[in-house]
Amino acid sequence: QFSMNFDSTNIKNFNLTTGIVNTWSQSTSQLFAGGIDSSEAFASSTAQNNAAYLQLDKKFWDRLTVSGGARLERFKINEEEETQPVFRSGASWKIGGDSSIFRETYLRASYGQGFRFPTIAEKFIRTEVGVVRIFPNPDLKSEKSQNIEFGLKQGFKIGQFLGYLDIAAYQQNVKDAVEFNFGNWSDQIDLSGFSTFGFKSINVAESRIRGIDVSLSGKGNIGDVEIIVLGGYTYLDPVNLNPDEIIDTVALALRGAAPLDLADMTYRNTSSDTSGILKYRFRHMVKADIQFNYGNWGLGGSYRYLSHMDNIDVAFLVLDDFGDAGLPTGLRKYREERDGQGMPIVDARLQYKVSETMRVGLIVNNLMNNEIMIRPLDVERPRTFNLQFSWTL
Repeated sequence: QFSMNFDSTNIKNFNLTTGIVNTWSQSTSQLFAGGIDSSEAFASSTAQNNAAYLQLDKKFWDRLTVSGGARLERFKINEEEETQPVFRSGASWKIGGDSSIFRETYLRASYGQGFRFPTIAEKFIRTEVGVVRIFPNPDLKSEKSQNIEFGLKQGFKIGQFLGYLDIAAYQQNVKDAVEFNFGNWSDQIDLSGFSTFGFKSINVAESRIRGIDVSLSGKGNIGDVEIIVLGGYTYLDPVNLNPDEIIDTVALALRGAAPLDLADMTYRNTSSDTSGILKYRFRHMVKADIQFNYGNWGLGGSYRYLSHMDNIDVAFLVLDDFGDAGLPTGLRKYREERDGQGMPIVDARLQYKVSETMRVGLIVNNLMNNEIMIRPLDVERPRTFNLQFSWTL
């Protein structure tokens, strides 16, 4: 990476940053044998990413900062490769001068493009979990996205407490997003019984994610007690713009037909929620953290809240209903008992500074000992206690 700051008489407050990136990896694994047409137990694949980038930043009148950049990405897995340019731009405006009441008010806007090539695992994984298989998809296409954001940052002071409030609204459009989906992949080699039933990474129709993010950070004192506060709230509206687009023409119909009938597979009929909302997303997320420091002691806690996950693969529920012939997990009962309730997560910590270089602490995660499942069938730990000792040399 090379960076240069131009601060001559003719050009001031102008920065140039440019560079190149190269990563290379090789994977030899029994899991990733889905891309070879042989009976070899292990398969070897190589992946490479090359990129060159340039970004320019210019500040005007000590209030307006404008930036723009471009990046040329090249991805290659084995003999397949793709090259794609992506661009970004942004601006930040400090509304008031140093003596104005708006001296700590900032407006910003940005636009950017994204490009992601599938991984070795997404394209070539082949394994099984009980009667359910995981299939490869060597024909996966790359994801492409466009992002736009508008934000307002406001500084404030209340007594001895200084902080910032940040509000941002954003939208992301994604084309050919890669998602794990369940189906009857009868184009696979083995066609006997459940052998073609399982999960596979596929490209889904265009998606749009809109949201609002609010965050608060601050620091201050009440007497001899220092208080540090962090908090935030995020709202998401993630939708599939074409939920009835056919993903696969010979696939398992899990909704609107007998459980094992074959029919056209769409995002809607493979979802537990048919409204078109994207799978595995939380509409509402809250986080808060507060820390009290007094002398050598520190006491803190954090709170997180994740709203109910509205949409998952309906296959999880259907296989649960099959009993021993499917994948009995109790997931349907778990979701029905909660009836749309979210998950609160509370952690706590107590710290003592023995010296400038040594600290001890007690950390309690999941203080309320709630049953937490952020992803289907992946239950988080119950209440746990951790004794921590740190020594800085």
